[in-house]
Amino acid sequence: MFFINENLGWVVGSQGKVLKTTDGGNSWQNISINTSVSLNSVWFVSSEIGFIAGSNGLVFKTIDGGITWNSFTLGYNIVLNEIQFIQSEIGFITGDNGLIFKTTNMGTSWSVQYTNSYASLFGLKILTSQVTIVTGEGGIIYKTTNAGNTWNTVAANANFQWIQAVDFVNSTTGFSVSGWGIVLKTTNTGNSWFQTEYITSEHLEDITFVNSSKGYIVGNHGLILSTSDAGQSWNPVNSGTDKWLNSVFFVNENAGWVVGSEGVILKYSN
Repeated sequence: MFFINENLGWVVGSQGKVLKTTDGGNSWQNISINTSVSLNSVWFVSSEIGFIAGSNGLVFKTIDGGITWNSFTLGYNIVLNEIQFIQSEIGFITGDNGLIFKTTNMGTSWSVQYTNSYASLFGLKILTSQVTIVTGEGGIIYKTTNAGNTWNTVAANANFQWIQAVDFVNSTTGFSVSGWGIVLKTTNTGNSWFQTEYITSEHLEDITFVNSSKGYIVGNHGLILSTSDAGQSWNPVNSGTDKWLNSVFFVNENAGWVVGSEGVILKYSN
């Protein structure tokens, strides 16, 4: 899921599903991109130029605001899990088999970057043009400080299982969430991570911070957690659903959305 502003947003899903809204999620339009593969992540660098990453190593790109989409493969028949850009030109994609892909020309070409494992990599947070954090299965967290030329293992704890997502409150303090209901924290820009006191039996799928204090976590059984003290404590929010919630996105502290299984889309407005 990705929103360009409070009105214009995109959601992708299984069997080639692409949805677009122009009214803040009050209504959604089905968009055909001529594929039936699972689509896992979407990101727009502008209102016109956007990308979708999916299964079979496929990436889809639009340069006309989603009217038309062209597909290309990154050369590996793997699942691509997350895509993110910074400064429009620089982008990363995380995938299976420990693979990370990078572009420096707004997706015109991509280079593969190898880690020291074959783990599925899920979470992705680009902090600067040089520093990026990636998370994955087996409790693994990678960090690069040289724009992806090399990736260092900064966490590898099998007890954390699948580390699904990562986000930062500021340049030094960040959090990641695990499929085993664990919340991890760093206070040194991801050089080291420790388990926080919060733990749940639910699977945690995504995390986002909307400002220096307010953040949200989503998970299965309709779980939404909220913090107003920069992750010191997490409190449940009534979501009104028991569906598996996969992704959360806020454009500002007053406008956010959550998507989940069986077509569930929730909207927060204040």
